[in-house]
Parts: sequence; structure tokens; C-alpha cells
Amino acid sequence: MTADPLDLALAVELAEKLEELAPEALRPPFALVAWSGGADSTALLLLYLDALRLLHNGALPEPVLAVHIDHQLRPDSDRDAAWCAQTAQRLAPDLRLVTLVVPDGRRLHEMPGSLEDLARLRRYALLGQAARAHARRTLLTAHHANDNLESLLLALARGAGLTGLAGIRERIPLVALSNHPEDDAVHVVRPLLEVPREDLVRSLHRRQQPWLEDPTNAELDKRRNLARHRVIPALRELADAWQPLLRTPATLAADRRLLEELTADALNKALRPLPQGYARGVCVARHKLLHMRPDLLRHVLRMAFKRAGNPWPPDRDSLDDLAHAIFMHQGGTRAVTLRNTRVDVLPDRVVILAGDSPIYRHHPEPTTLTAPGRAPWGDFILRATPVQIDAHTAQAWLDALHNPAAPPLHDPNLPDPRAAASDRYVELFDLDALKLPLTVRAPAPGENITRFGGATKTLARVLVDQKIPKASRLWIPVVTDADGHLLWAASVARSQHAPLTQHTRRVLLLHLMTLAS
Repeated sequence: MTADPLDLALAVELAEKLEELAPEALRPPFALVAWSGGADSTALLLLYLDALRLLHNGALPEPVLAVHIDHQLRPDSDRDAAWCAQTAQRLAPDLRLVTLVVPDGRRLHEMPGSLEDLARLRRYALLGQAARAHARRTLLTAHHANDNLESLLLALARGAGLTGLAGIRERIPLVALSNHPEDDAVHVVRPLLEVPREDLVRSLHRRQQPWLEDPTNAELDKRRNLARHRVIPALRELADAWQPLLRTPATLAADRRLLEELTADALNKALRPLPQGYARGVCVARHKLLHMRPDLLRHVLRMAFKRAGNPWPPDRDSLDDLAHAIFMHQGGTRAVTLRNTRVDVLPDRVVILAGDSPIYRHHPEPTTLTAPGRAPWGDFILRATPVQIDAHTAQAWLDALHNPAAPPLHDPNLPDPRAAASDRYVELFDLDALKLPLTVRAPAPGENITRFGGATKTLARVLVDQKIPKASRLWIPVVTDADGHLLWAASVARSQHAPLTQHTRRVLLLHLMTLAS
């Protein structure tokens, strides 16, 4: 157990922070620790061990797992892994080390894009593999207060808003860093963001614990090193004290949390079910977006992109372009692509799709519907109910359907005629004028539907006129009888076939219901 009181105080602060951010990290199987061998991650690993020993009275029920990633950016990078292995053996019996190698690390210099971004993406992908393989839900990294201030300065140089200026997040899903959907259940936690690096280095000195210095740090991110070695020293001369500078990102992070709570509340109020046919995404009511202030709308769209499964939402200008498209949309479906993510702007809804998944689901296969009987269709069920009626009831139903002044019909087996006329999910047919069994299927290419009055249109045109989203058109259940007569495009249009007359004695009641009905 650590003897130095200052280190004990740091360990207690760490335990309290983890209790706030990730209490599961204080209980078996504990958290995974990313350990490069540098000063920051070495201090985190030792303080984490101290904190756990304090909580578990010295003896841990199982070892802590540390993972070292060999990026292979240097010819001698395997020496770092060997140093970590030797240090782990010397440090404690309750520490276990896993070393993973970036497979294409030696070729990262030759690949297009930022070397830092490529290395970080591969590092987090391997850390995700290790977390899943060892059933860990939390990954600890050693980002500290100095890192947070550097991130603020880099965001300032990019012209970022509050979201960027608030710095590094204390807790974030690993998928946002690894870009691997399977990492969604693992969270990256940075419990040292309020601890200055000097405190971590002093702790290592007190323990007489050496660490590694990686010469590629300057190569990986030259801008960060410029902020670290030139801008921050100038700020320290300008500021009255060092601590207030380090507190600024924490203050902004609290404001960011408030902004995100307000944004989440606005988004939740605008959410709508995803239309049938879409594979994965987020759907919001367009009229809700139209009534938002431009700055709130931008934040809501950004959050919707993330909820849809896109960890890197578009930039401010792209979001403003999307907002303009939402405001100016006149009808039909307009597809907008932003950062490889498709957004469908519909007359009443906006659907933001997941960039890494197919746009459409495959529609259900044709199914048979008996009477009485039920047939599943996607998120719905079609129910067929035969009803016996007499001549008087048939005439009364027709009178009530066509004459608002007619007396109401009180028949427990039939829906109210005036309600049925406006309910797109209920239709009635003369059972003796059609042939059973019925078939429920998707719309067929080029097929026509003849409406009452004899007007014939292609069903595709009717679906467009009814403003059915393209993704949902093959999910409209079409009901035909055994002779192939099209009876009903459920919830959209009824054909003229098998109408009720005063001679009707058997009615077929079709009802399109949700699965919860």
C-alpha cells in the first residue's frame, strides 16, 4: 500500500471520481487500463491500484488488466512492450498485462490522412477488442488537466463552439473513438481531467518509479506540441496563477452538460417512430424542427446524428445547409448526404440514417389471410373478421355512411360508418363478392388500383400522392383475394371491388393494427 500521504490523497480522489463516473470500475472485474508506459498512464495505473487496494483492504479479488498497444511507428517500439512487461512483474502480483500490436502500424506513415488520427483509431479498435475479450465495460485513459487545456486551445484555433471548447469528455462510448459498432457497450473514462500533470509526475518521483518517453509524440501531433511547449508557457506568464487556467475546461464542461440536457429534451419531444422500411436511424417531426431557433436546431440535428449511430456529425456549415433544406422542402422525399450519412427530408418527418448500415429493410414475404384470421406484416397485424348482417342493417349502414343526418347505427359487430369512413386502418367488403383465402403482399411493380367511380391509377402513383416515403412503399400491405383482385392497399386506398350494398348479407371486416393492439 502506498505510504506517501499525498499519493493516498490522490488515490482517494481517484476512487471518488470513479464512483461518480464509472462505479463498475471499482468492483470486479474492474476496468481495463490503457498503459503506454509513459508518465501519465503509469501514474494512472499505480493510483488505480492504490484506490482499489484501499477499497478492498489491500488484497484484490482478481488482478487489474492493463493493455499496452505497440503501434510499430518506431523500429524499436517492441522495447516499450518489454519494459511494460518487466515493470508489471515488479509492480504487483495483482496486475496483469496484455500487449497488442497494430497489424499495419509500420505502413501508417504511407497512408493518406493524419498519422495521429490513423494511430488513434487503430489503438482504440485494439483496446475495444481487449475489453470485449476480457468482459470489461470500462476503459481508463490517463488524460489529465493539461491535456484538457491543450484540447481547448486546439478547439479555439478551429473556431469551435462550446461543445469543442469544453474539452475532453470524462465519459464517452468507445464506439465514438474506435468506429466499431460492437464497442458500443464499452465506455472510455478519463478520471484525471482535473489533476495537473505535475501532480502525476511528482507522484512517480515520490515512488521512484521511472517511465518511458516516446519520441514519436511530437511526430504524432505537432499542433498539440506547439500548444504544449509555446502557447501554454506564454499563458502561464499572462495568468495570475496556473490553477485557474486548468479549471477553465471544467467550467465549460459544466455549461456543455447543461446545453446537452436542453438539447436532449428538445430532441426527445420531436422524436417519432422510424417509418417502416428504414433499416436503422432516428426520425424527428419536421414541424417541431421548423419551430426551433436556428442555434437550438443545429444542436438538435447534431445530437440526432449521434443517436442514429454516426459518432462524427457534420460540421456547422453542413448542419446549416441541412436546416435550410428542411425549411425549404416542398413535398415528396428529398435525400441529402452529409459526411457519408443520408438524411431523408419528408413532408412531415426528417429521417437521419446510420452511415454504416443499409438504408432499407427487406419487406416481408407474402402471407395468407383466412377469415376469421390474422396475418403479421412488419410492425402490424391484419385481422379479418366475417360478420353476418341482415338487409335492414346493411341499408342502415349505407345510409349512415353517405348521409350525415341519418340516425347512428348501433351494431356491436360493425364499426360506426362515419368513423370507418375516416379511419384509414379499417375497411369493409362484401364477403360473398370475393374469393377466399386472401393474400397479403407488398405492392407489385406497375400494378393498378381502380377506385370507386372507375378511376384507375398505378398504385405507385397513389403511394406518391399520399406522400408515403420511398423507404416505406414496399411495406404497405396490399390485400388481394384468391382470384387476384386488389382489395385494399391498407391505410392508403381501397379498390372498388366487393363494395357493400343493400343486398350484402356477409361483411368482411379488415383491420390493420399495430402489434401492441
